[in-house]
Amino acid sequence: MATSYLRLAAEQAPNAEGGSNTVSSVTFDIPVRSLSYEPEPTLLDVSDELRGYTAEAPHKGVASYSPSASFKTRVYPGILGALLLGATGGVTTTAGDGADVKDPDTVAIPVGAHRHVYAWATGSIPQTFQAYGAPPVGLFYKSQGMGIDTLAFAVEDGCWQADVNTKMLYTGIVSDPSITPAVETTVPFVAGTMTLSWLSGSAVTKEFSWQVENTLLTERQFTTASKFPDSIIIDKSYQRLVGSITKVAVDADDWNAFINGTTFAATIKMVHTQKIGATDYYHSLWVEMPACQYVSGKLGEITNDRRHEASFEWRAAYDTSTSKWATITLVNGTSALTTYA
Repeated sequence: MATSYLRLAAEQAPNAEGGSNTVSSVTFDIPVRSLSYEPEPTLLDVSDELRGYTAEAPHKGVASYSPSASFKTRVYPGILGALLLGATGGVTTTAGDGADVKDPDTVAIPVGAHRHVYAWATGSIPQTFQAYGAPPVGLFYKSQGMGIDTLAFAVEDGCWQADVNTKMLYTGIVSDPSITPAVETTVPFVAGTMTLSWLSGSAVTKEFSWQVENTLLTERQFTTASKFPDSIIIDKSYQRLVGSITKVAVDADDWNAFINGTTFAATIKMVHTQKIGATDYYHSLWVEMPACQYVSGKLGEITNDRRHEASFEWRAAYDTSTSKWATITLVNGTSALTTYA
């Protein structure tokens, strides 16, 4: 029987074609719903040259590649840890001890559970992955220097979904790597277990989504002789945590916060329906934003209905009083997201 999978392992430093930087021995098998590869070749097109005939000349092969990939998956506690690592750039993992190691709600994290506090990239180099992918029937793909450009979360079919767009330094077809995937056995995070601490007095929330944006750029720094890029960087001076929220009614508090540019503390909390191993602690995620802010808004059409909805785009901004803009904490059963020999 054919084996289909997408396996990710973090790279200690981005690997271009032929790169030999250390790859983590910790792997994550992603139960993707869809997976797309885009080699994005730039052809050696010579049809603009005078060649003695008035038909299009055949191109001369490929001059360069700018590969990318995208995939969609339901959000499971284990793979969520890997995706957030790629989207943010770093992590500090602490084993629970049942006493001193606490979650953002100051609840002690038991032995057997692990707290992952994510760190935003301080330099221009993102966290990258080596990836192997295989469809149920067909070819095998290997990618290197794969960085997460955008990681978007939204509810679909009653549970949280992640849409992941990546840019990478290399991708190609390889022989069968003989991978037997080990997909985690937990269920996804369902929509109904998320709670949202938002603007005081805000109207009831109808829909909510959030995403991390890195604005990655691949380029050639001429360190490797290859048709593929050899450098991947975060192009902008800052990463972004943004999203959208729909309210069931136009509310004065939401409207005033929008037109006045008011900032407010907000927290996304997702609690899983299953406990971590033999503990009494549930897999959990916190996204804490001390200075959330509306950046655009749209009022719904006024009709002869009892609801007049409003939707807003929001962002996590820098809070000068706390010197923070967003803190992401995940507690799950993964003891280490990376291990470099």
